[in-house]
Amino acid sequence: LLKGFGSTVTTENLVLARNDYEISLADLENTTEITMESIEGAYWNVLAAREQVRISQLALNRAEDLLELNRKKVEVGTLAPIEITQAEAGVASEIESVIAAEATLEDTEDALRELLASPAGDPMWERRILTTDRPLFDAREVDVEAAIAMAMENRSDLISTRESLNNSELVEQVARDHRVGEGRVHRLHRHLVLVDTLREAELFVVFERDRRRAGVAGAGHRLERPGPALV
Repeated sequence: LLKGFGSTVTTENLVLARNDYEISLADLENTTEITMESIEGAYWNVLAAREQVRISQLALNRAEDLLELNRKKVEVGTLAPIEITQAEAGVASEIESVIAAEATLEDTEDALRELLASPAGDPMWERRILTTDRPLFDAREVDVEAAIAMAMENRSDLISTRESLNNSELVEQVARDHRVGEGRVHRLHRHLVLVDTLREAELFVVFERDRRRAGVAGAGHRLERPGPALV
């Protein structure tokens, strides 16, 4: 009878739906933030890979210059021929570094294109990505406590977690209300059983009193205790 009684139980689905809506918005915001962060990180990876290609190419140029210089020194007799071999090995090593850096650059560009959801066959897959923005260093004073407080208040993943916790607490409260209602029904049932037992005891006392009175009167009539009525 009292199971499911109360406003908490009756509004459970409405509150859960509202919280689920807030969770969906927070999850969408969190997914958007992660995507933007991934794209930004992929862009900086492309920039770093391009810088590595430039540095590797400079190192190759230096190795080639050293090889040419050693050849001239060997021609004039101021350097042992073995130095040419060592310089050639250095050039070969730097060529290998350039090839590896260019492959890394292509991989990072492809990763950025994938995050940008470029469709297959798009000319963008054949074009080089130009990195125009450069990293800037800007010294700032950071209030750590204020930054943590802002993050705790506005981070979408924490908002989603808080709403999920609210849902769990609501479900727990409703379950507790159900148990309370069941306990009340059980206590009410015991009360009704006790009332019936008391009424039966009172009827028996009345029956015994009437029987004894009848016996004292000597009417010779035999009274029987009334049994349960059969329909």
